[in-house]
Amino acid sequence: LMDEPLSSLDFMLRIDLRTELKRLQRESGRTFLFATPDYTEALALADTVCVLLDGQVRQIAKAQELYDKPVDRDVARFVGNPPINIVPARLTRENGTASLSVGSMNMTLPAEMEHGLPSSVSDVEIGVRPEHLRMVGADSAESHLTGTVNDLEPLGMHTTVGVNMGGVNLFFTVPGVQEFNDGDHVEMHIDMESILFFDPETGLRLS
Repeated sequence: LMDEPLSSLDFMLRIDLRTELKRLQRESGRTFLFATPDYTEALALADTVCVLLDGQVRQIAKAQELYDKPVDRDVARFVGNPPINIVPARLTRENGTASLSVGSMNMTLPAEMEHGLPSSVSDVEIGVRPEHLRMVGADSAESHLTGTVNDLEPLGMHTTVGVNMGGVNLFFTVPGVQEFNDGDHVEMHIDMESILFFDPETGLRLS
């Protein structure tokens, strides 16, 4: 059992020791139980991750499954940096077709995405990872969201852009270091196949 063994170390030393711990575990063949509040350590070190929130086991899964298929909204927020965007939306069904309204953006859902979603008109929350939002031109034929820039984090390989969309804060990433000014208007398109649906009351993932 290792209880936050790397938490007080500097960044580069933590990375070096993560590599060393993986080597020791592989060579010894023993099971290591590693407790950490840092999801990046958990994903980097573990074959299987157990997420504990508010004293309860929320999900036990492989690292990629936690990221792609979180059991609920809290687990989705816990895994990922920048954090997942949680946005209110409305699901509508008409003549056998399901559509999703997010702000001024309307999308028709493919049939394979409808499984597990409510059968009637309802409010939902959608989760969209920052890397699944991309900028488009204002005259783009693709459905898109409009917001204003209110935060910027140049991180070398990519820039994290914070956007306010009608009172909802979103984050998306762009390659390299790019310049934006506070108040700049940006248009964003959502990668539809990456959307996660959550029940706004229980927080459980619907699909």
